[in-house]
Amino acid sequence: DKAQKKLARINRLLSDHQTWLDSFIEEEVVVEDVGPDLIKAAREGKIQWIDDMLAKENVRIAASDFKEEETGQTLLHIAVLNDNEDFLAILQDSTDLMPDDVDNDGRSCLHLAAMHGLVDMAELVIEQIEDYGDSVDKFIAIEDRYGKKAMDMICTNYVKEDKSTVRAEIEYLLDPNKAQREADEAE
Repeated sequence: DKAQKKLARINRLLSDHQTWLDSFIEEEVVVEDVGPDLIKAAREGKIQWIDDMLAKENVRIAASDFKEEETGQTLLHIAVLNDNEDFLAILQDSTDLMPDDVDNDGRSCLHLAAMHGLVDMAELVIEQIEDYGDSVDKFIAIEDRYGKKAMDMICTNYVKEDKSTVRAEIEYLLDPNKAQREADEAE
């Protein structure tokens, strides 16, 4: 009787301990669910939630692997298209995504930033390429599947009044020597 009580207590402690250990097991993450959940949270401004989720290795891996089925766009593409600097920064810090990843049209994040006149986004993705020590010139020269570089697409989908100002900002960002060449030509 006394031995059975001890055995029951040990089994209960083992069960409680196993439950505690199991609490550390991360749930399996479905790649197709992670992307939409992170996108929704970004649109709702839940940056802390995104940061907390990306602290989990399985979520980071799924976020890095996610591509929208229809467009082939990564979460970085989507952060750029939504002009969401916080989301972009967290993705850059927490995932293996790179701005030179291309979508189904062969467009990088820089193509999209240029197309939509998103100067700050273009600057941030160029900085990420520099931070990784990759060639900015090579990045800027990426052609989409139609043979277009980001420079060829500046403001093609930009609809605000200050299009010429934004276009000039992006041109100088993509071709820093342009101002000098123009000054030399004017002389």
